[in-house]
Amino acid sequence: MNDPMLNESFARSGLKLPAVLYQAVRMAIACMATAVMLFKVGPGRIPWLSFLYLLIFVLLTEPRADWFGIKTPFAKMMEVLAEHHRARKNHEIYQAISQLKNLAAVTPKQAPGSLFILEQLGKFARLTKPVFNQTLLLWQSNDKEEACQYFKQEIGTKEGEHLANLLLKLDELKPVELRSQLVLFQEELKRRRETEKLKSNQRKAYMIYGFVVTSAFLIIVNFITVSFFIEFIYQSTFIS
Repeated sequence: MNDPMLNESFARSGLKLPAVLYQAVRMAIACMATAVMLFKVGPGRIPWLSFLYLLIFVLLTEPRADWFGIKTPFAKMMEVLAEHHRARKNHEIYQAISQLKNLAAVTPKQAPGSLFILEQLGKFARLTKPVFNQTLLLWQSNDKEEACQYFKQEIGTKEGEHLANLLLKLDELKPVELRSQLVLFQEELKRRRETEKLKSNQRKAYMIYGFVVTSAFLIIVNFITVSFFIEFIYQSTFIS
């Protein structure tokens, strides 16, 4: 039950949930639902429709990447959550760039030190605050290369990688050079955010379409099941 790949998937999605706990809750819900259904209908009867819904729940929540080459609903949901988590981190990176630009404008003749800049950037971060704090600790230990590698790995986005590379060159850049690089970086980020917004709108459209198709499928299954039982009761009554 303790699947390392599932733990990694949760981590990418920003979910602080162990794989063991997810599987335990999932199985507990299934077992409780089964017990309730059997208790309600009484002995000698099988709630087929309820069991069908339970089967759909188990399949939808199964932590698998694909079924016969087709992405599972769980995998698609993890992708959506991971993309949302990545967008939140990139938003804070964009804010950090704006703050860095303001700091460079305050001291037009002499660029502020990299250590001071990291301290200031960490103050305005929320989601990425632990990453900035750990990067600052490594920076204070004069492990700048290691600090940048850590920052890139933990942020895990191209924007974070660009910011890490820029932090590594902070002490060598003049204020004018720093501001010009920040302006170019902001323009590139703006273009990427516009592209990501279009992709996000497409994903939302696909999710709505998937929800409509799933709802229609469940309605059809419900209709067929009810029709089957009505026909079964009718034939039983007619024969008797």
